[in-house]
Amino acid sequence: MAGPTGADRCVLWTTWTTERSFPRINGAVVPFAIETDHDGRYDVDARNAVVQVAVRQREADAPTPATGYPVRSEAGWISPGDWVVLEGEFDEQKQTVVARRLRFQDPALMAAVPHFLPPGALVSADPDSRETAAEPTQAPRPRGRRRPSGGGPPTA
Repeated sequence: MAGPTGADRCVLWTTWTTERSFPRINGAVVPFAIETDHDGRYDVDARNAVVQVAVRQREADAPTPATGYPVRSEAGWISPGDWVVLEGEFDEQKQTVVARRLRFQDPALMAAVPHFLPPGALVSADPDSRETAAEPTQAPRPRGRRRPSGGGPPTA
């Protein structure tokens, strides 16, 4: 799949920009395979993994008249041939991995602040597409405990 400007081919990409009211990291992933040191090859499903990707591109435009601050944007991606650390459920029979955690492994690039995506934040993309995958139209729903309605602190 085509990624952000500068990434001709990638299997996973992320973007972030300050032009939104609530900036958030978006990303897309295509099915891909990894090769291990022991000549093993596994197909990877990383759609629901916690992902850590190195930011490879940063840009800032001129300050906007409305805010006086520049619009900043960042992009990160994982390309074929990059080293990754993968944690998940390995199925030796099917030669597949359902990833729980995927981390880009390049100390030089990871020195800067990386992009982190929670499980379920990546959208699936078409691997043969030359267009950048569409960004999600809605922010992922927050997970975890919510404060009960009714307001105010509990009383004794």
